[in-house]
Amino acid sequence: MIELSPSKIQTYMTCPLSYYFRYVEKIQTIKNGRASMGSAVHKGIETAYNKQNNQAGIEEYLKRFRAQDQEINWQEEEPLNVEKEGLNLLQVYLESKTFKNLKILNTEYEIFIPFSIAENLKTIQFIYDSDNQDSNKIHCILDAATKDGIIDWKTTKRKWTQDQIERNIQFSIYSLAFLYLNGQQEVSIQAHILISKKEPEIQILETKKTQEDFKTTRQIIFQIIKAIQNEIFYPNPNMLCENYCDYKTLCRWKG
Repeated sequence: MIELSPSKIQTYMTCPLSYYFRYVEKIQTIKNGRASMGSAVHKGIETAYNKQNNQAGIEEYLKRFRAQDQEINWQEEEPLNVEKEGLNLLQVYLESKTFKNLKILNTEYEIFIPFSIAENLKTIQFIYDSDNQDSNKIHCILDAATKDGIIDWKTTKRKWTQDQIERNIQFSIYSLAFLYLNGQQEVSIQAHILISKKEPEIQILETKKTQEDFKTTRQIIFQIIKAIQNEIFYPNPNMLCENYCDYKTLCRWKG
């Protein structure tokens, strides 16, 4: 049985060998400081919404950011500056009309999508025997679920383009999870991009996923499951290798 997630799938699509080091060999890496800040901002937003109390969200952010349980790679940044940057982002978002007008059914919504490798790739129906422990699964945690779809929060230093949200495999998988959950044939996605600048900005991008998108996403997942089962883990040299790959010293590709 293989259990994947959007991040695991994205890792395999970027570089199968990196997937092997991280998820098969389980070689630990040092967590990125900005990723820690982003996670803390997420928790702050979630807490503020669920408790309808912005101060509770700010306190949760500070608690999460400061309670690091592992070594952090700050990449020559000062942790205090990163903390202040994240706090500024969070406060601007919590005070925005966007946040005040949110209508969310669930936050941190956990969904497991079952996948049988024998399923017909042309169909969108899920076949799952709950007693079958050998079923492949995709584990998704949605930032927030609404009546019509998904809201996802991103922290970044640059604006996104519409093409980024359209091509984002994470959003495609989340939409598939939403389909699995309630059978909705068209799923709306809102990306709330929190942009860290001297004066923080909030960017809202929207898209919709339809049956054709679901079929394409399923095909991608099936092919990745097959490749992992067949132990296909080749290096994929790309522009991210030198500066962003945690496993560049282990990689058998030497340029």
